[in-house]
Amino acid sequence: MRHPIRMLTVGAALLLGAAACANLDVVNPNNADAARALATPGDVESLIGGAYNTWFNGVYAYSGPALFLSNQSFQHNAPWANAAMEFYGRIPRNAIVNDAADSYYGNFTRPWYYSYRAIAAAADGLRSLEDADIAAALGAQSVLQDQAYAYFVLGVAHATLAILYDQAFVVDETTDVTQPQEAKSYKDVMAAAMGYFDKAI
Repeated sequence: MRHPIRMLTVGAALLLGAAACANLDVVNPNNADAARALATPGDVESLIGGAYNTWFNGVYAYSGPALFLSNQSFQHNAPWANAAMEFYGRIPRNAIVNDAADSYYGNFTRPWYYSYRAIAAAADGLRSLEDADIAAALGAQSVLQDQAYAYFVLGVAHATLAILYDQAFVVDETTDVTQPQEAKSYKDVMAAAMGYFDKAI
């Protein structure tokens, strides 16, 4: 009885050892690089089309700033503490505390991250539209529509950053993001946003 069990154990060990020597260099579909992720015209249009939704979720989600900004500007009156509405609606105004330990830190940092996610998607989409094969497959009219939409997203995202923060980075399809970027004043960021709106028009 022990002999068959021992043989099975040895066989399993040999099989495991042989499998361990196999080439396990495989493509991970869950960690796609940009070339594979944007290989088709549909991929590019989906990325550009989803950029606006990304921006919208950064600003208008419950954990974003829209509710407390609405309360601050007397658009509505919310006496409860949800989404920082009561705290930031007080007069005199409470200071915004730029500290990750602050209760409402996420409400005023969310639009920063999500605006840059939208900017990255729009910029990647614009770069992909410069590929001759992608452009030919889409056709001239679709390329113009996609470019207009991407520049619109760049405009709203940069305008959001200019309204909410005193400094931000201006990033588009021409920016080399492998290099350190210099923060611009909110006036310069808003001027860039207006330029993107002009391009969209």
